[in-house]
This record gives sequence, C-alpha cells and structure tokens, in this order.
Amino acid sequence: MSGVLGLLPPELVHSIYDFLEPSYHFAFAISCKFMFHQSGYIIQLHRQAHSEYHVVSDRSPQDVVHLFLSAEARCGLEAIAAWHVREFEVWGTRHEWSEWRSWQISNDGRVSLAKDEQPVRSPVDNSLSEDDQSIRSRLSKSQLVDLVISTVDGDQRLVVAAIQRGDDGFFKAHTISLLPRLKVLKFVETEDRHSALSWIGVIASRSSTLGIPWPPGFLALSEVAVHIPINVEEQIDHCSTTAADLGNLLTLPGLRCVYYRNIQLQFEEDDLFMPADSTVETLMLDKIRLDNFRLRRAICNAPSRLESFVVRGSSDPAHFLDSAQQFTRLLSKSSSCATLRKVLLYNPDQMRGSTTDLFEPAYINAISGLRVVDICIGDMQVEAFAAADDERVRARTSTLCGRCFLDEIDLGDACHGDIRCESPDNVDPQPALEATPGTPSNSIEVDGAEEAQSIDQEGLIGHDDLVRQFVIGLPESLEVLLIHGQEENREYFNRGPYEENETIDDAVVAMLESGRYPNLEVIYLDRVERRVDEPRSVVSFQKAIAAGKKHGVYVFTVANQAHPPGESRFPAMPDRHDLKTGPFPQRGADWYVDPYTGSWTAPGCGGCGLCDDCLECYTAEAWEAFRNRADD
Repeated sequence: MSGVLGLLPPELVHSIYDFLEPSYHFAFAISCKFMFHQSGYIIQLHRQAHSEYHVVSDRSPQDVVHLFLSAEARCGLEAIAAWHVREFEVWGTRHEWSEWRSWQISNDGRVSLAKDEQPVRSPVDNSLSEDDQSIRSRLSKSQLVDLVISTVDGDQRLVVAAIQRGDDGFFKAHTISLLPRLKVLKFVETEDRHSALSWIGVIASRSSTLGIPWPPGFLALSEVAVHIPINVEEQIDHCSTTAADLGNLLTLPGLRCVYYRNIQLQFEEDDLFMPADSTVETLMLDKIRLDNFRLRRAICNAPSRLESFVVRGSSDPAHFLDSAQQFTRLLSKSSSCATLRKVLLYNPDQMRGSTTDLFEPAYINAISGLRVVDICIGDMQVEAFAAADDERVRARTSTLCGRCFLDEIDLGDACHGDIRCESPDNVDPQPALEATPGTPSNSIEVDGAEEAQSIDQEGLIGHDDLVRQFVIGLPESLEVLLIHGQEENREYFNRGPYEENETIDDAVVAMLESGRYPNLEVIYLDRVERRVDEPRSVVSFQKAIAAGKKHGVYVFTVANQAHPPGESRFPAMPDRHDLKTGPFPQRGADWYVDPYTGSWTAPGCGGCGLCDDCLECYTAEAWEAFRNRADD
C-alpha cells in the first residue's frame, strides 16, 4: 500500500483530505512514511486548532460565524476548527444586526457591547458578498432550520423573523448543535434571557419527542451550566431562567451534570416539560425563585439515576427558599432513591421548612446509599422530641400518599389525589415518623451501658434523647456529615447541667463508638461553633476530636483544621473563574469548596487562635488552654 500511495503527487494527497472528516486525518497521515511527510501541514493545522478552539465563546461574532462555517463543512480542512471544540461559553444575546459586535467584560463582571466597533454584516442580508451569501444558503438549507420552522407554533415566520431581525440565538444554537466533540456548554448570568438556550430547548424537545436523530453536538454534550454569576458586587434581580428550558435540557441523551440558576415559572404547566428518564447524575439548582410543589416533584422525578442533588439558597433575604423539606421527601420516593449519594442544601440559613428548620431527617433514611448530607441540629431535636414524647407516633406505620407524600393520618382521611394532593403547599404537613429500631424511647445505650432518661418536668427532651437520635437516626452508609444550627432550643430541648455544645460533642462520640457508621470519614462542626453571641471560654468538641482520632474519623472544627476539606466531596457551584474566555484570573491552587455554600474559598488561618476570626469564637485564654492540652 505504501508503494502505491508513494506514487501519488502531493497535490492529490492534499485533495484527499478535502473528502475526509477530521477524525480520519491522523489515521490517514500515519498510514505510511510517505503520507506522514506529506501531511505535516495538516497535522500543524490540527495542533493550531486544538490550541485556539479547545474553548470558544460568542465574545466575537466573527468567531461564531467562523465556527458555523466550519461545523457546516463537516469534511475537509475547513471542518478542523469545529472538530476541536470542547467547551462553548455564551456571554449574552444580540437582538439585531447593529449589535453584532464584540462583548466587552470589565474586571468587576459587567458585560456590554463594544462601542467603537463596526457590526458584522448580516449572514442573511441580500446585499452581502458572494461568500457571505453562502452563509445564508447553508443556514436556510439546514435540516435543523426546516425542523424548527415546521414545529414552532406552526408558523415559520417566527423563526424567519428572528433570524432576519438579527437575533443571534438560533444562529448560535445551530452552531452548537453541530460541534461534534462539544462536552461543556456555559451561559453567563445576565438580565436578558439567553435566546440560544431557548432555541436549544426547542431543538432538544423536538428531537426527543419526534424520535429525530440528535444533532452531533447534543449527542456529545455532557455538562451544562446556566447563569454562571460573574458580578460579585451586586445581585442581578431581574434575570430569570425558565423551568421549561431546564426540562428540555434534561432530555439531552448524554447529559451528566447541570447547574441551573435563577429558575422561575413561566407557565403553570412548566412541569409538563420535565422528562422522566433523564441521564443527569449531578443536578445543582442555585437561587431558586419558586415554591411550586408540582414543579419540584417533576424536577426530582426527572433523573432516573441521580447521584448528587444540590440546592443553594439565595444570599438575598428577599428570596428565602420556603418548604425546603419537600426536596428530601420527594427524593426519598423518587426513581433515583437507590442511586443518590449526596443531598446538600447550601446556604441553609437562607432556607426554611414548613414545620422544620430544613427537613425531617427521617426521610433521608429511606435513601439507603446516601453518603454526604447536611443536618440541622434543630431538626434532630424535633425528631428526638417526637420520638420520646409520643409513643403513638413512634409505633404507627407511615401511610404516605404516593403522589404528594403527605401522611393520610395527618390529613384525616385517605388522600384521593384532590387539590390538596396537587397543591399541598397550602397544607401544613406533619412529619411521618416511622418506628425506630433499638432501645425504648426513654433510654439510651452508650458503650454498652443503658441509662434511664425520661422527658424532664418541662416536657422537653434532654441530653440523652438527642444523643440517641444521632446514633440511630442517620443513614448507616454515611461518609460525610455536616451539622449546622444551634444546640440551644427552648421549645424542644433542655440542656440541663451540660455545657453548651456538650450534647453534640457526646452525640458525635456515641456515633463513633456505636459502630453503626463504618464508612464515616469526616464530620464538620465548625458552623455550629460560629453561632456565638460572644467568645466562649472553653473550646468545644474536644471529646469528639479525640474520639475521631481514635476511630480514624476527621472531626473538622474551628480549632481542628489540620488540612482543608477535599473539594471532591462537595459539588462546586461554578463561578467567574470557571469561564476561560473571560478576563478573570485563575483561582489559587489551594482554594477549596466550602461545604456549607458550595463556593470556592481561599484557605483560612487553619485555626491559629490569634486572628479575629478565631477570637470571635473563643477567647485567647480558651485557645491557650486548648493548645496546651493538645500538646500534652
């Protein structure tokens, strides 16, 4: 074969590449030594394309036009650029041809169109040159255009008018759909809706419902992030993303990870857009602006094998996340119950449950393989109170409605799927506590010794009741436990003679000594320590730290920060530093993901005991006493 190929003139060899897809170029180049020497120029083009087009964006409209031409070519040297694209970043939407100018991004995260730049000429303008007319020809003859024109409200004028007006959304969506090796798609947060996102949703919806072959770019796509925040100085109040667009994204066949920020209802029927067999494995919802049970149920039921579910509350007090307990209830009955490994509610202080601080811990026990979870100490107290105070509640079998997950006994009769079932947000649900195995409610067994502990004269639970709830009330598969909130709760809990935080300290020790959690690796307690009105005189959780060392479990506290937590344990919420075509610097190599917020954070002092942050929790004398004890 090499002898035959060696007889070919160089011009013919180069012409062969015009008929090959870029994926075959390298194999053809190394077919023989002669071909390799004749293909140096082609290999150099691939090397250059990999460097320039591995990560691309719509910052320059010329780049989008070039990628469109390359993606449409599919074969030959012209297609090389599109073949090397792995990530695409969308900074905004241009609504008319006069706006087809470059996006300028300031260091503080403001995005605007360049003012001293001539706009790119319209690719569908009849007055264009012959080369530009070819763009119009390719766009108008695309099968994708035909598909969308025939399915958008039955009116092709909607598509044609948008293209002719200069809205670049469909143009970018079409280009993205043709990038054969695209893996990551990112949209920057903006007050203006990304029309490209909506067009992608339309195309995805039609492909999934009509059984039409998926465009190559959508087949390859595995990660999508919508509304990545870049302005750190102010909140963007008027931006939103629709639930329908999220539902359409979840139909993509190879999707594994989705970050979605500023989700809002557009229509009451938005839950109908949610699929029931999405391949997504990590779903992160940030700054949710909805309290709609039907939609939450549809979102939780959309993935068929979800592994990580994350909700982050808004830092804006005007957008508190209500009824947070619905997520854990829904997930405990979802098709992903067997595959879920992480359920995290970031910024828990910006959320609240209907009858709990966040959610009833009993529901996470139904998620048998759960490994990472965040628990509010107040919710553990409520559960311990119910278990100790009401034997009838403890002994009864839970009878939850399969649709709304409200307890039929609490409702007073059987739930028949009426208006209460469809919109249970107006109902005040009571936690359905199932009987818990082990010792009776008025006793606790720690280190083999059973001590009597009944509800005190005030009708509240005490130290031993709460300790026991931690021992038996969490999934046995647990690997990482985060505890936040405040131990003091006069409504349910009487600390009695114990020191502040001593009950949590003893609870952690009892968990470690029980042997019930063999996979436990890390327990985070620092958020509890920081809930102080004034510095404490004694460093908390010293018994837990010692027990952790004994059992090989790292107990992370303000005073015990031997190493920062590994970011791999917690899904990271994307930020401005993840945008590779922007002006923002890379984050430091030593930054880690804050387990309570999901944000990348610079390392702190490591528990030095000297800085203001440390002295806000404990006095200087407390730090000195702790250091002296630790050195013994």
